[in-house]
Amino acid sequence: MKRQHDHVYLRNLRGRFYIYRITLGQPDQKGKRKIKSEYIGRITEEGAFVRRGMNEGEKKLEIARAIIEEHGGKVSMPESRTLEEEKISINESEMLSPSEEEQRILTILSMNGRARMKSIAKMLNITVQAATRKVKKIETKYGISYIAEIDPVKLGFLEYLVFIKFEGEKPTTQEIRDAFEKVPMVQFCAMAKGNYDVMLYVLVDVNNVDPEFESLQFGTLTSFTAEWHIKSVTTFYGCMPIRESFFELLKKRIWHREKGSRGIPQYALFQRDYKVLRELSAGGNKKFNEIDKENELPNGSARYSYYKLLEKGILKRITIKEKDLPIAYEGLLQFKLTNVTTFQNTRNNYRLDVITSTKEPYNSYSVIFDLLDPAGFLAVIPTIKGQDIESKSDALKANIKGVELNTMVITGVLVGELCHRKFDNVYSVHYENLIKDKIVEQKERIRYDKL
Repeated sequence: MKRQHDHVYLRNLRGRFYIYRITLGQPDQKGKRKIKSEYIGRITEEGAFVRRGMNEGEKKLEIARAIIEEHGGKVSMPESRTLEEEKISINESEMLSPSEEEQRILTILSMNGRARMKSIAKMLNITVQAATRKVKKIETKYGISYIAEIDPVKLGFLEYLVFIKFEGEKPTTQEIRDAFEKVPMVQFCAMAKGNYDVMLYVLVDVNNVDPEFESLQFGTLTSFTAEWHIKSVTTFYGCMPIRESFFELLKKRIWHREKGSRGIPQYALFQRDYKVLRELSAGGNKKFNEIDKENELPNGSARYSYYKLLEKGILKRITIKEKDLPIAYEGLLQFKLTNVTTFQNTRNNYRLDVITSTKEPYNSYSVIFDLLDPAGFLAVIPTIKGQDIESKSDALKANIKGVELNTMVITGVLVGELCHRKFDNVYSVHYENLIKDKIVEQKERIRYDKL
């Protein structure tokens, strides 16, 4: 319930002064308001304010300060720090070396951002109160937000990577941002250093591929000469966050049942499902009853749609996005197949590298795209201070054959974001293939969806 009015008043009870806050709630259907009285502290004989919940040490400090100030003295008291302020003092080493318990929490939230606190507490063998406190601390420490991991193919949209190389005069960073930020099909745009100047990740309507690409290529940055390289891809590992503007494109998928209609069209979405998916994309941990209320849906609609979207595979999961990480830059590593047979003999070395656990609070690969032409894949690798993408490339070259490796560096993200998280690689395709090839043993999977 939102507060509408707050009043603070002082009560004298047997010579002692107590402070209360009176809250008037919003009127109900009959126009009546609920009144709540909350005790917030008292005034001592020395004139000090002792708030509710203070321990004895804090109370004595407040009384001492009141006495000193009454006699003209001045007291400098250290302010208590919020989690946000506390985060400033955390050095890079602490950020990059979370405890085992913190790593487990990050993995749980990455696999199911709507996991109940009771379930998290049970997995960690701690109280619900302790789990709540630890989760909030981690959320602040890593700048965590909750998003919907969506499969665009299930909605009738194809994935493409677009690489642009300018010839001669180049547009400014702001011109590039302005050009692509207003295009709903563009989910990600970054400046790059290497073979190309700009990298785009776009989602294109399966029924309108050519016209939409023509509009993109010939409708943006037309005063600059450039080569455009468009590659059809599939997200093979990781998650690419969807921008809010994409849902304007998705509106055309909303279907209303009409008299005489024969079945539901492919890729159609009920308006209820569209609204819920849009809300979860913006805030994956938003309460279902709030979604119902704000979208004027019947009670229980958001919960029902959530599980239907999961069942259909449109929604893979609610996951997290870690924003506050000491990452120096994002490296791009392109694997171009040159000899399929030779690569097949060493590809498990690559798979092992992808699933290997790290001490960092995020996976060593942010996202991997499967490329169709030329055959191969492109990996986005977060790189911290003291590391470099060239060393990573050299290490892989020593263990993986039949591929040509090329490196690039993302120098600045202009539109959209990448998703850093601590995904449980037991659920990755790479791990499943390693099991089939009898390279690793099957581990027991945690049913994160049941948390």
